[in-house]
Amino acid sequence: QDINIDTYTIISRVITFDNNLNDFRLYYRNYLGSNDDWLSIPLTLAIENLFFGQIPKQQIGSLIQYYLEATDFENNSYKIPQVDEQNPLFFTVGELPIYINEDFESYESSLNWSSESDDDATSGIWEWGIPIGTQMDNYVVQPYNDATINGINCFLTGNYSNDNVYFDDVDNGKTTLISPIYDFSEYPNLIMSFWMWYSNGFGENPNEDSFLLDVSNDSGSTWFNLKSYNKTTYDWIKKDIILSDYINLTDKMLLRFIASDLNDSSLVEVALDDLLFKPFGNPYDLGDANFDDSIDILDIVFILDYIQDNISFNLFESQASDFYIDGSINVLDIVALIEFILTE
Repeated sequence: QDINIDTYTIISRVITFDNNLNDFRLYYRNYLGSNDDWLSIPLTLAIENLFFGQIPKQQIGSLIQYYLEATDFENNSYKIPQVDEQNPLFFTVGELPIYINEDFESYESSLNWSSESDDDATSGIWEWGIPIGTQMDNYVVQPYNDATINGINCFLTGNYSNDNVYFDDVDNGKTTLISPIYDFSEYPNLIMSFWMWYSNGFGENPNEDSFLLDVSNDSGSTWFNLKSYNKTTYDWIKKDIILSDYINLTDKMLLRFIASDLNDSSLVEVALDDLLFKPFGNPYDLGDANFDDSIDILDIVFILDYIQDNISFNLFESQASDFYIDGSINVLDIVALIEFILTE
């Protein structure tokens, strides 16, 4: 969400039967903020079946979770399937800092990824490269392009060029893509995002397999299943996961992506691109470089120390110090801060 707007509008389309809608509410909270209790506001009817609610302005870097609940006159409540206080939607105010960006464009970085010793798929093995698309009945099974803007490469299963769509899909077992070890010990709260393509809806027995995402915080000694996907996407789709909600983050983090065709034969293809890790949990006001909830001369001194290489910044301090908003920390931030303080 834009850092310069005063409210964040949530819009929902609801079709009611027999005019039985008694109450429609938006529940939200500033996750890990100073007060992360759930708050609610009524949704307002804008036009037929279209409702909106406005969340008030929050600090930059805040992660706002929300869900919607409708109640009829018999006091029955309804929520979007699988979206509630235990599994809410979320957005962030402003862009979070990027800690790790795996866009898979570099061949050298792709070499840091590996397979698993007990993989047994006979075809459709994970590989890195430029996608060679396949399709069936006008539906794309394997993508023709990667997901990165102005990019060309990604990881995908079975990328052999052949007119037979079944020639190099995943068959007779599983194939695993394992990440390098990541050190997340400095940032205890992380959002993981990635783009995925999954085809599982074709063949003799469609929709019988799953694409698994597992995570480990002990270099692979133990694994935890983070997500399981079994629906064909028909396109690249983005997934956002609050990784720190599921597992304690350490300096020995691993991910593994498992594509499989374990049941009766189906047409399975998977692709992965643009894996990002973004820390959160330190909302701030732009210019409050030292995070003392005040923008004053101490922030200027703090930034000067950084410019003179007397101290180093973490990702949050770097973002808060870029008062000029030009992507770097320099004398322009000092000048802009002085002007701001003098006009307050």
